[in-house]
Amino acid sequence: MTEAEFLALLSPLEAYLFRMALAITGNSHDAQDALQEAVLSAYVARDQLRDKQYFKAWIKTIVAHQCGRAIRGRGRVVPMGRGEEFSQDSARADQGLIWNLVEELPQSHAQIIILRYAADLKQAEIAEILDVPVGTVKSRLHYGLKRLRAQIEGKEGGKNEMPGC
Repeated sequence: MTEAEFLALLSPLEAYLFRMALAITGNSHDAQDALQEAVLSAYVARDQLRDKQYFKAWIKTIVAHQCGRAIRGRGRVVPMGRGEEFSQDSARADQGLIWNLVEELPQSHAQIIILRYAADLKQAEIAEILDVPVGTVKSRLHYGLKRLRAQIEGKEGGKNEMPGC
């Protein structure tokens, strides 16, 4: 793959990859660093990609792995930014509210929801990034969504208590 082909495939994905890195790392500085390292790694290895139709999945995996290394490098904590950072491209105003509610969840549940829905990662990718079993990811996602649903229903229905999960 030539440099021009690589850049042509990368260009339309830049904003998506940054949002993904931001969702994983939790802050724009770490996201930019991880993304830069991932793009450099992908560029160097660009000839290993045999079929260009898989470029998005390939680069997404490289970015996810680089972000995982960044997280492990600073400890196993995934800091979480404001919900607005993750919903900049959103046309729906209530998404900011939802991300704010996600931030109110226990961190173990919130980070899984952010990685799954803001970064659009699969459960296996999340498990690899966080260095936990896939079953743990599934469980935390289930209970996190259950608590989020309870919070949303509580806000709409005027309920103030959240059931324990």
